[in-house]
Amino acid sequence: LAAVTADQLAEERRNPWAPDRAVTVLDCLHVILNEEWEHYRYALRDLAAIAEGAGAV
Repeated sequence: LAAVTADQLAEERRNPWAPDRAVTVLDCLHVILNEEWEHYRYALRDLAAIAEGAGAV
């Protein structure tokens, strides 16, 4: 990502779920990074619950 230019981030790509709506490369990166961030948050929450004994069965 360090070598990606603003022009490359602004390039449009086909949206597989809405073919009539193009998305930029930057839009795609935002989705990926947001998904990873949310998974990380849930993992931390779940690990904290397990450590406190809330996850014990």
